[in-house]
Amino acid sequence: MRNENKKMKRKTQVNINSHLMRYGLFILLITAFCITKISPSLNADDSPETVTAQYTLGIQHPPGYPLNTLTGKIFGLLPLGSHMFRSNIMSLFFHVMTAVLLFVLVKSHLMIFKKFNTLFAFLVPVIYLFTYTPFLQASSAKGGIYTMNAFFTVLLFMNLFNIRRGGKFLYIASFIYGISMANHWQSMIVLLPAIIIYMYYEKPHIDLHMAVNALLLFVLGTTVYLFVIIRSSAIPAYAWGEIKNLQDLFWLISLKHYIPELFFDFVSKTRRSCVQL
Repeated sequence: MRNENKKMKRKTQVNINSHLMRYGLFILLITAFCITKISPSLNADDSPETVTAQYTLGIQHPPGYPLNTLTGKIFGLLPLGSHMFRSNIMSLFFHVMTAVLLFVLVKSHLMIFKKFNTLFAFLVPVIYLFTYTPFLQASSAKGGIYTMNAFFTVLLFMNLFNIRRGGKFLYIASFIYGISMANHWQSMIVLLPAIIIYMYYEKPHIDLHMAVNALLLFVLGTTVYLFVIIRSSAIPAYAWGEIKNLQDLFWLISLKHYIPELFFDFVSKTRRSCVQL
C-alpha cells in the first residue's frame, strides 16, 4: 500500500513538473516573440519623460508615478541595450507576468467550464497578451505604467479570492492595493466599489483586528509616495515641480495642475457638440 502511494505521488509530481516545463517553455517563446516587437528606443508618447525620470530618479508629471520610477531604475541596471530599451523591457515584463497570473487565476478560481478548465485558462492569457491595447502598451516605456497596473489588479484579486484561506491573503491584498496607488491611482481607485462589495460578502471571514491590520498595510503601501519629497530635496535633474512638503505632494497627486485644462477642454467639447446638434 505504501509503495502504491509513493508511486502515485511520484507520478503526480512528474505530471506537475511536465506541465510546468510546458508552460514555462511557452512563456519563454511568447517573451522572445514580444521582445522582437518592442521599440529599441523611444515611442512617440510620454516615454522620453518616463525614461528620463527613471534614469535620473526624477519626478514624472502628475500624479508622479514614483513606483514606476523606482522600478524602472532597477530594470535600468540590466545589461541589455540602452536604458530606453531596458525601460521597454520592464513594460513587457509586467505584461507577460500579468498573463501568467491570469492563467493561475482562471485555472484555480473559474470553474464554469470544468471539463475545459485548462484550455480556458490557457486561452484567456493568450487573448490578453495579443489584444491590441495591452500589447501596444507593453512595447513602450510609458506603457509600463499600465502593464504594471494590470499586474497589480490581477494580483490583488488573486489574493482577495483567497481570503477564506487565511488573513494573510487579506493583508497581502491590502498592501498590494496601497502600493499600486503609487503607480497609477486613478485606475486603481475605480476598483474600490468592487472591492468593497466583495469584502461585504466576505465579512464573516474578516474580524476587526484583521480589518485594522489590513488598513495599516494599505497605508504602508502608499508611503512609496514619500520618495517624491525625499528625492525633490536632492534637486534631481528632472522634476515636474518642486515638491517640498505634504501640501506640494497633494498638489502633485490630486492632478490640480490639470484641472483648468480639463475644465476648458470639457467646455470646448460641449460647445462643439451643441453646434453640431
